[in-house]
Amino acid sequence: MKNDTSPQQLETYSKGYHLLAGFFLGPFDRKLLSHAQALPYVMESLRRAYRGAPDEAALLDLAGADHYELFCRQVFPYESFFLSEDARLGGSVSGAVQDFYGRYRFEDELLLQESPDHFGLQLRFLGFLINREATALKARKLREAKAMRHAQRDFLSEHLLHWIYPLVVSVREHGFCFFSFLTEVAFELVLEHWRLLAAHSDKPQAIRHHSGEATEAFEPEAFLEQEETDLKKITGILMRPMQSGVMLSHKTMARVTQASRLPGFFNQRETTFKKLLETAIEYEKLPEVLQSLDACLLQWKQNYEAAPGELKPFTEHWIKRLENSRRVVDAMLKATATQ
Repeated sequence: MKNDTSPQQLETYSKGYHLLAGFFLGPFDRKLLSHAQALPYVMESLRRAYRGAPDEAALLDLAGADHYELFCRQVFPYESFFLSEDARLGGSVSGAVQDFYGRYRFEDELLLQESPDHFGLQLRFLGFLINREATALKARKLREAKAMRHAQRDFLSEHLLHWIYPLVVSVREHGFCFFSFLTEVAFELVLEHWRLLAAHSDKPQAIRHHSGEATEAFEPEAFLEQEETDLKKITGILMRPMQSGVMLSHKTMARVTQASRLPGFFNQRETTFKKLLETAIEYEKLPEVLQSLDACLLQWKQNYEAAPGELKPFTEHWIKRLENSRRVVDAMLKATATQ
């Protein structure tokens, strides 16, 4: 934050992070409802989203169902899902986040219930660091306050900013709901935070790129020409964000299925996508499916290109991966045209 930001202003930022984090971590209960009531703009969105709810109990049920649908079935708000090569939760990506927490003695009871790389816990951690900065300023411990500012900057540049924009775009794909509104609010808070840190930093902000160089060097045409390449391997490339550059949810796949008038089905994401391709081949509609898929990828590219300027160093790698995915789809389209 600004070197001249008051402890009271810092505490306001910290409280904002803490309150927003709760909405992502869930469950949406009366405690979270009371938090919403303390924030007029949040309560207004909540009422608009659930204006048909006859009473408080119904509102809680509807909000809880939306939270489950969005963050448990469609979009997975974990750094490890977006930044690990296999899109699996936990592992070294989650461990790196936990290690960062440990360096600053961040102990939260929710760490016993939730993976440390959950979006909500990362927001809580930022609030924790800002609060420590405020406390240090009150005690006139300027060196400690500066260290906390650097910790905020490093955590954003090493972790959250590498995946927050793909997360936001994933949520936008699902249209308006109360939690999509909150995702945008959280994104704006993080972006404002980053801008303030950048404007008042005493040294350039280094950006550590995550693994993925092998993915970016991936040659789609050569991959498709390999004898062992099958639908399972193609699915593995396109369904893992760190490899494909996008997050294709069940809802996105359902739109592709409906556009091609194919039978619908629901299973794990990779299983569902593989089944979609198999069914498209069976019904001789693979070109239609691939064209719909490419339209989805193009929309993602346009979203990345529209990212705020401060995020360009973080989104450029996602665009490279996405272009590889488009080349896979394009090569498959060309192959179907010659059959």
